[in-house]
Amino acid sequence: MLYLIGLGLNEKSISLEALKVIKKCKIVYIDSYTVDFPYKIENLEKVIGRKIIKLERKDVESYKLIKEAKNTEIALLVYGSVFFSTTHISLILDAKKSGVRTKIIYSASVFDALAETGLRISKFGKITSMPTWERDYKPDFIIYPKPIGCKNVMTMEGTIKEECKKRNLPLCMFKMELQDNRVASRQQMK
Repeated sequence: MLYLIGLGLNEKSISLEALKVIKKCKIVYIDSYTVDFPYKIENLEKVIGRKIIKLERKDVESYKLIKEAKNTEIALLVYGSVFFSTTHISLILDAKKSGVRTKIIYSASVFDALAETGLRISKFGKITSMPTWERDYKPDFIIYPKPIGCKNVMTMEGTIKEECKKRNLPLCMFKMELQDNRVASRQQMK
């Protein structure tokens, strides 16, 4: 059995249901690829009372978890909401094709926190995510297109602005309706 467990937005927002499931799993993994955690994994280990094994992109996208889940109960912890990343959607679909049972335990995502600003989630346009830059993957430029009658959000890891500055990489934004101080406009890059 493969459990995908949403952690919420901090190490203390994990649900009681999730804690119960984690206790019965033989192995507890955490997806360290899709997010740069805003807290230490060691703090989460203290909260759940279990050792957590970090997984990189290649592990999450391989059949490693599916093979293990055929014979034992395992958990994959995911920051925020489980289905925010297409990686996790693919994992569930592949598990089902392989005959592996799955269960999802939901939690809050960054969009729940974003709604606290008063912006209506139903008014956002397409959502884009950008993976961590690795040695073999670094973009040449980033363009944030003009919104078309709705607010747009580009979710990026907290290091995007710093990485752009470090590599002297232009990050272009046009007519942003949603101001996010973590994202740099071309003028802020100078």
